[in-house]
Amino acid sequence: MAFWSKKKAIEILIKSLKSDNVSFKENDNVISFEYQINDSILYPYLKFNEETDDASIVINIKKQVLKGYEKINEFNINSRYFKAAVKDDLVYLSYAFTADDNIRDELNKILGSLNPLIDIIENF
Repeated sequence: MAFWSKKKAIEILIKSLKSDNVSFKENDNVISFEYQINDSILYPYLKFNEETDDASIVINIKKQVLKGYEKINEFNINSRYFKAAVKDDLVYLSYAFTADDNIRDELNKILGSLNPLIDIIENF
């Protein structure tokens, strides 16, 4: 991603988060923020690749010893964007996309896709 377009995408996202009164943190090429679904609050972070137009959104769910991967598989079958995975007993959701001036609309669509899956997420 050209420096100016990445910077513009970050500025658009920050402006939108501020106008929506969403708490967030910015650190280098990473923005973390709160996202509420019903009574659940998730803390996604968005990382921008310095050399491409790519961005990735990751949500760490919880650290636990899973008894089975049925919920992970169920989530992956039903999720339009995110894929759930386990690494070092940490369940996380991830999705990569191209960042541009429509980043806020894209994030709304991506994060909104989690709404019907929140029951699965809460039971990982």
